[in-house]
Amino acid sequence: MAAMKSYANAIGLLFGVAMLAGCASTKVIEQTPMTAPGLARPNQIWVYDFVAAPSDMPADSSLAGRVGAPSTPPTPGELETGRKYGAMIAQQLVKIIRTARLRETTLLFQTDIAR
Repeated sequence: MAAMKSYANAIGLLFGVAMLAGCASTKVIEQTPMTAPGLARPNQIWVYDFVAAPSDMPADSSLAGRVGAPSTPPTPGELETGRKYGAMIAQQLVKIIRTARLRETTLLFQTDIAR
Protein backbone atom coordinates (compact mmCIF):
# COMPACT_ATOMS: atom_id res chain seq x y z
CA MET A 1 0.00 0.00 0.00
CA ALA A 2 2.81 2.40 0.84
CA ALA A 3 4.39 1.84 -2.60
CA MET A 4 1.08 2.55 -4.30
CA LYS A 5 0.65 5.74 -2.29
CA SER A 6 4.16 6.98 -3.27
CA TYR A 7 3.34 6.30 -6.98
CA ALA A 8 0.13 8.28 -6.64
CA ASN A 9 2.02 11.14 -4.99
CA ALA A 10 4.66 11.09 -7.74
CA ILE A 11 2.01 11.09 -10.48
CA GLY A 12 0.17 13.93 -8.75
CA LEU A 13 3.39 15.92 -8.43
CA LEU A 14 4.26 15.39 -12.13
CA PHE A 15 0.73 16.38 -13.14
CA GLY A 16 1.00 19.56 -11.06
CA VAL A 17 4.37 20.48 -12.58
CA ALA A 18 3.00 19.86 -16.09
CA MET A 19 0.01 22.11 -15.37
CA LEU A 20 2.25 24.89 -14.07
CA ALA A 21 4.55 24.63 -17.08
CA GLY A 22 1.59 24.70 -19.48
CA CYS A 23 0.16 27.81 -17.86
CA ALA A 24 3.46 29.68 -17.66
CA SER A 25 3.49 33.10 -19.29
CA THR A 26 5.84 33.93 -22.13
CA LYS A 27 7.40 37.21 -23.05
CA VAL A 28 7.49 38.10 -26.75
CA ILE A 29 9.86 40.80 -27.90
CA GLU A 30 9.86 42.39 -31.34
CA GLN A 31 13.06 42.12 -33.32
CA THR A 32 14.05 44.03 -36.41
CA PRO A 33 14.91 41.58 -39.19
CA MET A 34 18.14 42.03 -41.11
CA THR A 35 17.54 43.48 -44.54
CA ALA A 36 20.69 42.08 -46.11
CA PRO A 37 22.21 39.24 -44.09
CA GLY A 38 25.75 38.18 -44.84
CA LEU A 39 28.42 40.07 -46.71
CA ALA A 40 27.65 43.07 -48.86
CA ARG A 41 27.86 42.50 -52.61
CA PRO A 42 31.11 43.79 -54.07
CA ASN A 43 31.09 46.54 -56.69
CA GLN A 44 33.59 44.73 -58.85
CA ILE A 45 34.87 41.17 -59.24
CA TRP A 46 38.15 40.44 -60.98
CA VAL A 47 38.27 37.18 -62.93
CA TYR A 48 41.60 35.84 -64.18
CA ASP A 49 42.19 32.90 -66.49
CA PHE A 50 43.03 29.75 -64.56
CA VAL A 51 46.69 28.81 -64.92
CA ALA A 52 47.90 25.70 -66.73
CA ALA A 53 51.31 25.42 -65.05
CA PRO A 54 53.04 26.85 -61.97
CA SER A 55 55.12 29.06 -64.25
CA ASP A 56 51.89 30.74 -65.45
CA MET A 57 51.16 31.97 -61.92
CA PRO A 58 51.40 35.78 -61.61
CA ALA A 59 54.33 36.88 -59.47
CA ASP A 60 52.06 38.90 -57.14
CA SER A 61 49.74 35.95 -56.48
CA SER A 62 49.42 34.68 -52.92
CA LEU A 63 50.08 31.18 -54.30
CA ALA A 64 53.25 32.14 -56.19
CA GLY A 65 56.11 29.97 -55.03
CA ARG A 66 53.82 27.60 -53.12
CA VAL A 67 52.95 25.38 -56.05
CA GLY A 68 55.64 22.95 -57.06
CA ALA A 69 56.48 21.81 -60.55
CA PRO A 70 54.90 18.55 -61.72
CA SER A 71 57.06 15.43 -61.65
CA THR A 72 56.86 15.21 -65.46
CA PRO A 73 56.92 18.55 -67.24
CA PRO A 74 53.88 19.10 -69.47
CA THR A 75 54.38 19.12 -73.21
CA PRO A 76 53.77 22.36 -75.12
CA GLY A 77 50.51 20.86 -76.40
CA GLU A 78 49.36 20.06 -72.86
CA LEU A 79 50.23 23.60 -71.75
CA GLU A 80 48.24 25.08 -74.63
CA THR A 81 45.27 22.82 -73.86
CA GLY A 82 45.47 23.76 -70.18
CA ARG A 83 45.51 27.47 -71.02
CA LYS A 84 42.49 27.07 -73.31
CA TYR A 85 40.57 25.24 -70.57
CA GLY A 86 41.64 27.87 -68.04
CA ALA A 87 40.24 30.61 -70.27
CA MET A 88 37.01 28.64 -70.82
CA ILE A 89 36.54 28.17 -67.07
CA ALA A 90 37.07 31.91 -66.49
CA GLN A 91 34.52 32.74 -69.22
CA GLN A 92 31.95 30.42 -67.62
CA LEU A 93 32.59 32.01 -64.25
CA VAL A 94 32.01 35.47 -65.75
CA LYS A 95 28.67 34.23 -67.19
CA ILE A 96 27.64 32.99 -63.75
CA ILE A 97 28.61 36.32 -62.18
CA ARG A 98 26.67 38.24 -64.85
CA THR A 99 23.66 36.06 -64.15
CA ALA A 100 23.95 37.10 -60.51
CA ARG A 101 23.83 40.73 -61.73
CA LEU A 102 27.29 41.60 -60.52
CA ARG A 103 29.78 43.68 -62.43
CA GLU A 104 32.98 41.95 -63.35
CA THR A 105 36.19 42.83 -65.02
CA THR A 106 37.96 40.16 -66.98
CA LEU A 107 41.73 40.44 -66.85
CA LEU A 108 43.98 38.54 -69.15
CA PHE A 109 47.65 38.23 -68.40
CA GLN A 110 50.42 36.94 -70.61
CA THR A 111 53.35 34.87 -69.44
CA ASP A 112 56.50 34.19 -71.36
CA ILE A 113 57.06 30.47 -71.50
CA ALA A 114 59.59 28.81 -73.75
CA ARG A 115 57.64 26.63 -76.15
